[in-house]
Amino acid sequence: MRESRLLSLLLLLEQRRAATATELAAHFEVSLRTIYRDMDALSAAGVPVYADRGPTGGYRLLPGYRARIDGLIQNGLTPGEAAALYLWGFPSAAANLGLGDRLADAERKVLAALPPGARPQARVVRERFHLDAPGWFGEDDQPAHLTAVADAVFGQHAVSVRYRRWRGEVTRTIEPLGLVLKGGVWYLVAAADGQCRIYRVSRILSLELLAQRFERPADFDLAAYWRSWSADFLTRMYQAEAVIRLSPRGRALLEHLFDRTTRQAAESTAGPPDADGWTRVVLPIESVEHAASNLLRLGTEAEVVAPEALRQRIAEIAGNLAARYAASRLAPEGRDSGGTCRGAP
Repeated sequence: MRESRLLSLLLLLEQRRAATATELAAHFEVSLRTIYRDMDALSAAGVPVYADRGPTGGYRLLPGYRARIDGLIQNGLTPGEAAALYLWGFPSAAANLGLGDRLADAERKVLAALPPGARPQARVVRERFHLDAPGWFGEDDQPAHLTAVADAVFGQHAVSVRYRRWRGEVTRTIEPLGLVLKGGVWYLVAAADGQCRIYRVSRILSLELLAQRFERPADFDLAAYWRSWSADFLTRMYQAEAVIRLSPRGRALLEHLFDRTTRQAAESTAGPPDADGWTRVVLPIESVEHAASNLLRLGTEAEVVAPEALRQRIAEIAGNLAARYAASRLAPEGRDSGGTCRGAP
């Protein structure tokens, strides 16, 4: 543990002009006395580290000194840092999993191990490209039990969870196999009752880490399983189709308001525009009620042709809306619409 901290401390000083003992203690979450001992150890090992006094002072390395770290991947990275490297470019995800500090230390070590000519380009990429996974108008998912779930995944510990399903709560023992971040939402892939299941981590109401450990299947491929499950999920979710007429503006709105599956279906089924520029497409839908709510977002830029049940449901909703807003025009808020005066005896 101390050897890893000394290496991280050395690399941190290489990248910074100077760092005070207080800053270093806060970064590594150790005492000032520990930092002083670490500096003495680096000096005793031949590292040219010295302290400048004054308001702009701090610990520094002799100008021009570069640490020689051969075999970094084999000897320099701790197991936690090596694991955190898989989240390079996703600092918020690493922080949610409790790997933020390890990722920062791993990044410093990898940059130090690069050949001198490659370091500037690596820094340029880091400075000029940033990945922000969640979509617009949605917040990054930060479930209360995410760190505990990640610990169970890493340690291959079974857990007992109380989980909120659509049909109510359920308690079961599961074997966590992996975590997936999809569109800013965390999902847990776990074995339960001999089958793989998917759990949305934010719906875990309580979690107990069990002493019993489990053997992870040697042939389990998390990425392959997720791809297969996602494709099957979309097939099960979209069980019907609707024929829609879209205005040119309606097609443009479709690109911004609907998911990729719906957009691709519209693109592949679109016929030639009619005399008014409207296009007929076939879209996959989950249910009449769900499709009605979604298609109403297009307003008057879309018309349902079939099925008739969906067409009638949209007409019903539109009629109810028209009646409600017509009534509000007759009796605007703050005015009486007739009848008994307020406060009359």
